[in-house]
Amino acid sequence: METRITRSWPHTLLLGGFGLALAIWAIFLFREDSTGWGLFVGAAGAFCLAGSALLGGKAPCPDCGGTLAYLSPMMKTPYNKCPDCGAYFRGEAGLVRAIEPDHAADVPQFSITLPEKFVLPGLCCACGAPADRAETVSLGIRLVHGPASLTAQAATLSLEVPHCGKHQGGAKLDRELPEGKLDFETLFVSGRKDPVTVLKVKSYAFYRAFLASNA
Repeated sequence: METRITRSWPHTLLLGGFGLALAIWAIFLFREDSTGWGLFVGAAGAFCLAGSALLGGKAPCPDCGGTLAYLSPMMKTPYNKCPDCGAYFRGEAGLVRAIEPDHAADVPQFSITLPEKFVLPGLCCACGAPADRAETVSLGIRLVHGPASLTAQAATLSLEVPHCGKHQGGAKLDRELPEGKLDFETLFVSGRKDPVTVLKVKSYAFYRAFLASNA
């Protein structure tokens, strides 16, 4: 299933207007002999102005129909996630295409935010076939008990992830920033968010089965 990317003028004007404002601010900083800040702000403005041209597209999600924003009709993007339903899609040639249900990535790609309680599906996380064994994946983390970094303690998070007998290395634990919609608040206003623990897997079937089992 696929949908077509069209120009979103609100997103284009938002990025373009923000970039123009930064460019004007950079000129003011240069006149005040703040060269370092001027270069930094000017580069950010140029990035936003370029983004208004390259990332001003939108399209309906092939799975749920929700609006996918800040898409590029010219760039090829292999893996993107819908913020509404969590389905992955790829963008190419001005189209948004749903990932095939049985697709397996070359590396652990499909990111699952792990809740406090969850159930792993009985599928191989590498290929999506029925699993007959488990493989341990681990991640080193720091547990902070107070505002000072001296109070942080090293710890290891481990998880047994289902695999079939033919595959190994189908998953890994990682830390990522929380997911959310791309809008003015999340792009420019919201403060820094702490990363969360995620499980990345190769099998899209495993990813979708996890979502269904833990809805």
